[in-house]
Amino acid sequence: GAGAGAGSTDASSSAPAATASVTEPATPEAPVVPLVSAGSMRGVLVKRGHMFRTWKTRHFLFDFSRHHLSYYSDHACMDKKGEMTVKRTIAGPDCKIPWPKSVASNLACCFAFEGTDTNGRTVQIFVYSDSAADAAAWIDAVQKNA
Repeated sequence: GAGAGAGSTDASSSAPAATASVTEPATPEAPVVPLVSAGSMRGVLVKRGHMFRTWKTRHFLFDFSRHHLSYYSDHACMDKKGEMTVKRTIAGPDCKIPWPKSVASNLACCFAFEGTDTNGRTVQIFVYSDSAADAAAWIDAVQKNA
């Protein structure tokens, strides 16, 4: 049939087409492991705040072609908290900051993104992941694409 293309194929539904867009498959949480898809990488990292130095979970999105990193407070990536153009990464042991006690004994999980913010200033974003493998995936993605 020649349906609207945006809704359900259930012919018995009499709901208006406008409600069809909210019937997407449920995604309760963002994936924990980094996901690489067409031209980008996304995943969850814990980031150090630049003003209060608290550590907060953020959802990161790295666009390979633009070398652009953005991070959000929500897994739907609607509430942007910051962005930068990434030049390189810095390994955890080379970052001269006090890491949280929970990861201080495993600096392979820790690293920093370095680049420029939207005002052209050089910035470093300190982050850690759930595992050394996840951190290595982010570092590898930046090295190959920045």
